[in-house]
Amino acid sequence: MTLQNPSNLNPDAVLLRQIGEELYGASWQVALSRAIGVGDRSLRRWAAGTEPVPENVWAEIHRHLYARWVPIKYFDDEVISRMHKPEKLSPIPNSKVSREHLGLHFALHTDKGRTVRCFVAREVMDDRVPQHPVEVTLKYFKDHADVFYRIAERKYNAGEIDGDRITIANADLGGEDLPDIHQPIYVDASLPAVLRYDGGTLDCLTLGEAVIAWHGLEGPRKYTATITADGAVYRGEQIDNLYQRA
Repeated sequence: MTLQNPSNLNPDAVLLRQIGEELYGASWQVALSRAIGVGDRSLRRWAAGTEPVPENVWAEIHRHLYARWVPIKYFDDEVISRMHKPEKLSPIPNSKVSREHLGLHFALHTDKGRTVRCFVAREVMDDRVPQHPVEVTLKYFKDHADVFYRIAERKYNAGEIDGDRITIANADLGGEDLPDIHQPIYVDASLPAVLRYDGGTLDCLTLGEAVIAWHGLEGPRKYTATITADGAVYRGEQIDNLYQRA
C-alpha cells in the first residue's frame, strides 16, 4: 500500500491522525484501534486517506474521547479549585467601625494578612435604621456584623474589589436578613407643608406632595432636606417613615 503525502490528506484523515497522536503519541494506530474496536489495518487505511472513515467509527471515537474527557475535566476542575481557593475575611482586632456622611467604614483582613477596606453605602442603613443618633446605626452594624462580613467575603472572592476597597450596596443584600428597625411616624398627609433643601424652598399644598417632591431630590440634597408641617420639622431619616394617619 502506498501512503499519500500527508499534506494532501483529506480533512477526515488529518483529524483522525491528530486525535490518535494526541491520545497515544507517535505509535497511536494500534492503541486507538483497540480502544474503538476496529482492525488496525482498517485504521491505517483511514489514516492514509485511501478510504473514508465510516460514520459509526466516528461515533465510537466520540464515545472514547468523551470517556477520556470526563475524568480529565473533573481533575482539571479540582486543580482550578486549589489554584483559586476562596479566602476567609476576618475582623481586625481593635479596629473600629466609623460612620461618615455617605455610609459606614470598617476593615477586614484575609488569611494571608491583606487588609481589605469595606464601605457600607448609605442607602443600606438609611433603608433600615434611623440616622440619629449615630449610636443606633453603630449598634445595628454590630448586631448584624456577620451579615456584612459574609457579603464582603463573597464579593472579595468574586473579585468585586476596587483596589483594596469593597462597597456593599442594597443590590448585594439578596438572600440576607437585615431587618428594618425604623419606627413609623403617623401624620395627616393633607396638611400644608414646606420642603427646604440645599438650593431652594418649595411650598406644597399638602404634606403628601412635599414627600413626593422630597423623593425627587438627588444625593446628599435629599438627606439634608427638611419638611415642615403643622409646626413639626421632619428630617431625611424621618421623612422615609411618614405614614398617613388612619
